[in-house]
Amino acid sequence: MEFTALVDIAPELAELSAVDRSAIELFTLTWSIFESKKLDRNASIPKIEEKLAEIEIDEVFFEDTLDYFKRRYFPNGQESYHFEYLNIKRPETKIKIENALKGEISDPKELLLICLIIIYRFRNNLFHGEKWVYGIQGQQENFEFSVDLLKQCMRLFPDGI
Repeated sequence: MEFTALVDIAPELAELSAVDRSAIELFTLTWSIFESKKLDRNASIPKIEEKLAEIEIDEVFFEDTLDYFKRRYFPNGQESYHFEYLNIKRPETKIKIENALKGEISDPKELLLICLIIIYRFRNNLFHGEKWVYGIQGQQENFEFSVDLLKQCMRLFPDGI
């Protein structure tokens, strides 16, 4: 079965470019591997924090992803309309992400956590339907940067299985 076979069920899929579809497919597969092999098949922010506690990080090796998130969600230090659509429910998590993306946090492990929380929100928003509100369009860069960082983390995190 091809991706386009779902157009009968979700006509908005017809509006997605091949590049968008490819990014969604690769993100879905990459997240699934990451959650299975590195998060004990049980993704959550506490589980990500637990895994981060097991590793040493001395530098920000993920500048490209962090810079992308800063530009997307806090360009020039000001919140963009995209930030609200991450659907962050916990106020303390939202404040932590805001501080990191405004450049107020410098600890590499904390910054990696922030990036992984954002990617986790992409996962939740995709898998639980929030991204369908606007037909999943305009997500290519989100998914491409996410896949790049998830691949790096899979090399870094110990296996969970």
